[in-house]
Formats: sequence, C-alpha cells, structure tokens
Amino acid sequence: DKGEMIKAFNKHNVDHPWFYIAKNNKALNEIIDRITYPCIMKPTDNSGSRGVVLLHNKAELEKEYEYSHTSSRSGAVIIEEYLTGPEVSVEVIVYKGAPHVLQITDKLTTGAPHFVEMGHSQPSQLPSDVKDQIIDLASRAVLAVGIENGPAHVEMIVTENGPKMVELGARMGGDCITTHLVPLSTGIDMIKATIDIACGNEPDIEPKFNKGSAIRYFDVPCGVIKSIDGVDVAMSVDGVQEISFTKHVGDTVEEIGSSVDRVGFVIGQGESNESAVKVCENTISKVSIETL
Repeated sequence: DKGEMIKAFNKHNVDHPWFYIAKNNKALNEIIDRITYPCIMKPTDNSGSRGVVLLHNKAELEKEYEYSHTSSRSGAVIIEEYLTGPEVSVEVIVYKGAPHVLQITDKLTTGAPHFVEMGHSQPSQLPSDVKDQIIDLASRAVLAVGIENGPAHVEMIVTENGPKMVELGARMGGDCITTHLVPLSTGIDMIKATIDIACGNEPDIEPKFNKGSAIRYFDVPCGVIKSIDGVDVAMSVDGVQEISFTKHVGDTVEEIGSSVDRVGFVIGQGESNESAVKVCENTISKVSIETL
C-alpha cells in the first residue's frame, strides 16, 4: 500500500514528496483545492506504471482521476509532488536488520505522462557523493517500512535538493534487474541470497567483480506485427546476453501506457555501464520489427 508506505517515510523522516491520499471521489473533492501542480497521480496498490499520470492543472486531475482510480484494487489513489531529476532504483538485501545495497541502477523511462520503464543500466553513472546519499536514503527507507530480512527494490529521484523516495517493494526488482543485471554487474546471485535468507542461511552478498550491465526495450511503431527479422545476426553482437520478445507476429502493438505494452528487450554486458548500453543499442539496431 503506497499510501501506508509514504506515511511510514513521513514518520521516520525519510525524504519524500508531499502527498495526499484519496480513497474515493468524496475524499478527492475534500483535498482538490489544496493540490499544487505539476503533480503525479497513481493507484496506491498497483505496479508496472498502471494508472500513473502526470497532471498540470485541476481540470486534468478531474479528467484523469477515473484512469488512476480504476487501476487501483482498493479504489484509492495517491497524489504527490512531481519530482524532477535522474531516476534510479536501488537493489537491497536486508539481513538481520542490516541493509546491504548490492547495486544502484540508472533508469530510462518514456517520460510524461506515464513514465513507463524502457531501460535500466548498472552501475549508476551518478557521482560518488550522490551515490552515497542514495545508499543512505535507501537504507533508511527499508528500515522505515519494517523490513528486517529479505530483498527490497527501492525507487527514488535525485532532485536538485538531493534524493527523494518514490516507492519501494519488499521484493526483488523486475525487468530482469535481479535475474540478470545484478549478477552480470556484480557476480552476486540475488535470487539465491533471497532463498538463503528464507531458509535461515546466511546469504552470500559479496561482489565478485565490477562490470556493466544493461537492458533496453524495443521501441516499435503501433500496429500489428508483420515480421521480426535479424535476431540471429543480433545474437552475434559481442556482449549480448539475451534477446526476448513478449509480443510476436500477429500481435498488436499499442502506445506504451504500462509495462505490459512493451514488445521485448535486449540484455547486454560490458566493462562499464556505458559499454553495456552500447551493446544493447547495437543489438537492437540489427533487429527489424515491421508493423502494419
């Protein structure tokens, strides 16, 4: 529950945006005149950018409320400050009450209005002092919501006034961050570490090496997929680890409004964040996806 989460951040002095929670239309009408713009509205209990929208004025809020409201399992939405700056996720293992940051992930999104994630890369290219602030904030955030043992996927934006929390999940990161990117950049098997903790064993969370890893999603024109070509050639690119598709010939490609609208992805490894991203971009350039 993202509403309860941000209340916990507020209680424990974890940097976060201003926020209002509306459980229904009546509650929205009670707070609507206190809201300042731009702001973000999203369900309190969904994921994958479902129901997330950027608002510039009261008229947009009233128009888009139903979009966020219907994406909420409980019906509640959270309206919060629109934070600007680089967005990162932080991959954390908490063991016996001590948070251990395994990696900081730079994030690429579609931007406004829905901010769907289109890529991730490790390790973060942000300056060392900023990364220290990110590690501190992530550590305080996971403890604020009561995680004592297990994984956490922490999302934040680095504003001009320092990092501020967006949200976190008491889980491993999606978009192949846990399964592929963390092992490819650090050598740490985060899945095994999570299982070990669940089984009462001490997790191995020591880095084995320091490399770059990245995932990039295909940007495909809307329409019905007619053909997908060049995959075999693309797999020969040095550093490519995987090419995968979630949509296939005959499937319909729609405008990206949430994570489920993405067509597929490429994962690459390099000696640095930048080189891993280039592997992905080079691989994607060799794949031709034609739509009608």
